[in-house]
Amino acid sequence: MLRRRPCTAEQVALGLGLNRLEAIKKLEALLAQKHIETYRHGGEVFYRASGQRP
Repeated sequence: MLRRRPCTAEQVALGLGLNRLEAIKKLEALLAQKHIETYRHGGEVFYRASGQRP
């Protein structure tokens, strides 16, 4: 999902049918493994696959 386009935690949760807290736990694990990264845009935190540009 994040390889296609950057998403917020809420968008990830909706897209994968998870509650927000479950999505955040999974995103944090991917961040720790450096598979994804974050950036801020318009006051929101977005997640994207590592190496991608916004």
